Amino acid sequence: MKFLKNLLLVLVAAFALVGCGKKDPVEPQGDGTTFRDVTVADTSLDSIGAGHKVYVTSIGQKSFSYGASLVCDDAEIETENGDDEDASTLAAADVENGSVVVIVIGWSGKGLTESGVTQASENARADAFKTRAQAGEISLVIVTLDGKDTRGTNTDGLLTKLLPVAKVALMFEDGTTNGFNYDGQISTFANGTPVYFYTDETDMVPSFEFMLK
Repeated sequence: MKFLKNLLLVLVAAFALVGCGKKDPVEPQGDGTTFRDVTVADTSLDSIGAGHKVYVTSIGQKSFSYGASLVCDDAEIETENGDDEDASTLAAADVENGSVVVIVIGWSGKGLTESGVTQASENARADAFKTRAQAGEISLVIVTLDGKDTRGTNTDGLLTKLLPVAKVALMFEDGTTNGFNYDGQISTFANGTPVYFYTDETDMVPSFEFMLK
């Protein structure tokens, strides 16, 4: 539990989220695969990280690599690359078969420049993770921790590419007009993958515990 709390706290700090201007939460989509402020309880996701290696990375942002190193220092669930300063550029080829990869998605032109990668190289990384997930070699957990300002052609392209091959997605979505799912398109991008929206990022913690312990 300590690891999971640290994970969410570090990620929230890294992405400088601001929980203000909340309105009534958005309702789940009618397809039965999106959920609001509930803990993941699907038995197919129960302890998918138990007995397997867990990796963390980000696509489109650099800052998560620092968060990953902090998490690993005091993690009860050990992440394979938590001490790696280059966690944000983890290559799919370096992930062991059977592992779980938590991918934080959020596009930032500044973040790309700071990490010395390009739009093309980030999309290539996403393609490689998609290929391995489709082959059943790894399991993907997609996370987003920001609002509408990180949506756009690049982020939406990554979501369209990775959500359908992921096991599950956990997303900060405060239910405002500036929320991540402001246009209601996330369930379309997910194409059947369950998506859990959280009004408060820390409410993701029990879901991480359920899946990764």
